[in-house]
Amino acid sequence: LWTDISANSLISVGLLSFASLIGLVFYLQSHYSKLLDSSKRANQAEFLAMHDSLTALPNRLLFNDRLNFMLGNWRRRYESFGLVFIDLDLFKDINDRLGHSAGDLVLIEVAKRIRGCVRETDTVARLGGDEFVVLLGQANSREHLLTIAQQMLAEICDEMLIGAAIIRGSASIGISICPDDGVEAS
Repeated sequence: LWTDISANSLISVGLLSFASLIGLVFYLQSHYSKLLDSSKRANQAEFLAMHDSLTALPNRLLFNDRLNFMLGNWRRRYESFGLVFIDLDLFKDINDRLGHSAGDLVLIEVAKRIRGCVRETDTVARLGGDEFVVLLGQANSREHLLTIAQQMLAEICDEMLIGAAIIRGSASIGISICPDDGVEAS
C-alpha cells in the first residue's frame, strides 16, 4: 500500500499542509488585529461619549453619574462630599478679543489648573462653555471646601500666556456640601 505513494506526492502534500498552516496563521493574525482595532475604536467612542472633547475632562453625562454615585454613598454610609461650581468671568470677551482658538487654549489651561488643585479621586468636569464643576469626596467641613475653592480661584486668576497675549482670568465660584445644602442632584 505504501509503495503506491511516491516521494513527489508526499512532498506535495507536505508543502500544501505547510502553505495551509501559513495561511491560517496570517488569517488569525489579521483577525486578531481587526479585533484589537475594533476594541480600541469602541473604547475611544466610549471615552468621547463621556468626556469633553476639548479638555478631556468628564462631561455632564459622566458628572451626573458620579454625582449620583456620591449621593448613593451618602445615603448608604453618610459619606459627606462637596461640590464646587466654577464659572469663568468675562470669557466671552476673551473669545471676542483673541478668537475662539485662544478661548479654547484658556479652557484647556484652566482645566489643568483646576485638576492640579484636587486629588486624583476627585472629579473635575466641564459642563459646557466656561462652566466647570468639581466633586470632592470626604469633604467634612465648609471651611475645607472654601480653602480648596480659594486655591482654585488663585490658580485661575494667575497669569496665562496664550499665544502672545497675557491673560488674567477670574471666576465666580459657588460651593455646597452634602447633606447640609441638599441631598438631591437637582
